[in-house]
Amino acid sequence: MGKEENKDRTKGFNKVLVVFAAVLLLAGIGILGKHLLFTSQHVTTNDAQVDQYVTPVASRISGFVKEVRFEENQYVHRGDTLLRIDASEYQTKVDMANAELRSSQRNAEVIAKSANVTANSISVQKARLEAAKVSVWQTEQDYRRFKNLHEADAATRQQYDNAKAAYDISLAQLNAIQEEYNSARLNTSKEKASELPAKANIDIKKAAKNNAEVFLSYTVVTAPYDGFVGKRTIQPG
Repeated sequence: MGKEENKDRTKGFNKVLVVFAAVLLLAGIGILGKHLLFTSQHVTTNDAQVDQYVTPVASRISGFVKEVRFEENQYVHRGDTLLRIDASEYQTKVDMANAELRSSQRNAEVIAKSANVTANSISVQKARLEAAKVSVWQTEQDYRRFKNLHEADAATRQQYDNAKAAYDISLAQLNAIQEEYNSARLNTSKEKASELPAKANIDIKKAAKNNAEVFLSYTVVTAPYDGFVGKRTIQPG
């Protein structure tokens, strides 16, 4: 009887151990699951670091640093002025470019006005030329008529000479007006040809002015975006 009771007790104790071990196993699985879930959602490290964008900020031009407007580790916003470079030299270049642009514009205006004056002169010369041609035709008719009359003794020598002189004068005037007209047309062609280079020169001066203004803008260095400024390695001077 005693042996059977001991066996029953041993079996009961083993069942308790098995149940207790199963509980511990389930508890361990639960703790491990929570740990895995936590580690999948969180990163732990003994040497924590934060990724960041580092952008070196430098001036695109050389010059005397007039003013520094930031301190180390200062938080700045995009567009904030970090430093200013002496702009006197670059401002002078802008002023010179503006002066050259205005000069080229005035030169183009003079050429355009001269071309207009010459064009008006051509209109006047053309009208004079047509009138001179009519005068030559009339005096030539008179000259031929008095020549025939003089040869037929129907007109005096004086009448013939006067008709011939009038014809010669009108013919000389026609030739002079024709030369003036041709000269005016030639000048107009030259002036019109010079208008294109004058306009092109304006474009060149505008480009030079814009370029000078860009370099002037480089005298102000601004923050490219929001963030903290690193080590300050520049001083005024």
